[in-house]
Amino acid sequence: MQMLRPSLAAIAALTALASVAGEPVTVGKQEILYLDQLAQPARWGPSEATVTVAKTQTPGKRPALLLHIAVDHHGGEAKYPIGWPRMYCPLRRPAETEWANWDRLEFDIHAGMSEGKLPKAPLGFQMLCPERHQNNIHNLDEMKLGEWVTVSIPTSKLKHLAELAKLGFNISESSYKDKVVLDFTIGGFRLVRSAECALESLAIAA
Repeated sequence: MQMLRPSLAAIAALTALASVAGEPVTVGKQEILYLDQLAQPARWGPSEATVTVAKTQTPGKRPALLLHIAVDHHGGEAKYPIGWPRMYCPLRRPAETEWANWDRLEFDIHAGMSEGKLPKAPLGFQMLCPERHQNNIHNLDEMKLGEWVTVSIPTSKLKHLAELAKLGFNISESSYKDKVVLDFTIGGFRLVRSAECALESLAIAA
């Protein structure tokens, strides 16, 4: 009897189905839990910015958001005309907050700019724990203008993971020239860990 081998299309379909259902998938030596629901604009609350579905997907063919910011040094909040355009997303417990079981959080980001160069701290990524009054902040200085970059954040370096409740992105308008237009395409949110068991210690009984 001839054995049937699944096609690449079938494997891709099964992988997509598993990720939509919130089940981890194994890719090579990595286990990945895709959080594609975080690429839904309705999940994010923007201020001094807009967020929409990106027209392009990430290099890994995952859905993405478009964070659009028109820098305005005169049109911000009354007390802070040069402000902090931003967007925040509350996380759902426990499906989106059990990061301690994973090695790292990753996502892909592409930076577009109407003119000039990116500053040293072009965009901030916040992982907030309001109950602890703790913000884990990652300045996305690895970004490159006009290129896709994968951001990888080890969970071991984050504080109070059990109280993680919200994600956020923001810029400081003081870092940019007035009237510059920024487009950040962000997607492929995922939790990643090794699919192989590692031997951490070995004890020999006498």
